Amino acid sequence: MKDEKQLIIELRSGSHEAFRQLFDSYKKRIYGFLYNMLHSHEDVEELLQVVFVKIWENRATMNHELSLDATCLKLQERLYAVKMILQKMVIPMIRFFSVCQFSFSKFRMRRLRLIRMSLYS
Repeated sequence: MKDEKQLIIELRSGSHEAFRQLFDSYKKRIYGFLYNMLHSHEDVEELLQVVFVKIWENRATMNHELSLDATCLKLQERLYAVKMILQKMVIPMIRFFSVCQFSFSKFRMRRLRLIRMSLYS
């Protein structure tokens, strides 16, 4: 196998073989990282596909001086940040609105009963 810098140079010029070699080299490592965060094979497969599609789409701008390890590290940092945001903000908001929806439904039902009772009294 060629060294990574040479593969990235070839990838930048559109080499499918270079892309395949990089994919084979990094798939397991990225898969393992994503699975540790998501715990879902289906979600990991989908996200892994997105990652490599983005690599292919942005191949012309890839810096051959940086390794894909550095790129993967940036990806890991971003995904970790997203996970923290979800855990600290989004999930509590979903829980809050679920409770509000339940409370609102209870309130509406109680109000409807009172209206019904006032109509028939």
